[in-house]
Amino acid sequence: MKIFLPLILFLVSTQEQIYLLWSTDLEQQRPAMHLDQRLVDAANFKARLLAETGKWTHCIDGYCPNKMIKDFGCKVSFDDKGNQVESLLIGEQFPGNAVERLKNSPSHRIHILGLDPEFKQQDEIGVGYYEYENNYYYVFISANCEE
Repeated sequence: MKIFLPLILFLVSTQEQIYLLWSTDLEQQRPAMHLDQRLVDAANFKARLLAETGKWTHCIDGYCPNKMIKDFGCKVSFDDKGNQVESLLIGEQFPGNAVERLKNSPSHRIHILGLDPEFKQQDEIGVGYYEYENNYYYVFISANCEE
């Protein structure tokens, strides 16, 4: 099966490409998604932190995704020491490959496509990307920030 990507994908940033691929995926269960700048900032911060520390984990030295998004202004009721909001990927140079690789991972698939009722309601999205020493770091965050 051949997939043809619109030319527009080559005219926008890597993060915008990922968001477009993620939000328009035919398997996406969230009725609507939108980029939230707080989550974009948190995702970019995390991508850079992963790259520069060389640590590949959701919780780096006790600093976990739930707490991180709170620090960036997204109020959620999740415990600070957990992760109900983040998927990580390293190594894919091209955004389409990154999204496909996450879709092929059972636990990440549930998160990024909103296949679980909890994830389905998380319609605010942040995508982080950082290139470092010939590696590509991606952070996908979804949440439902309380106002």
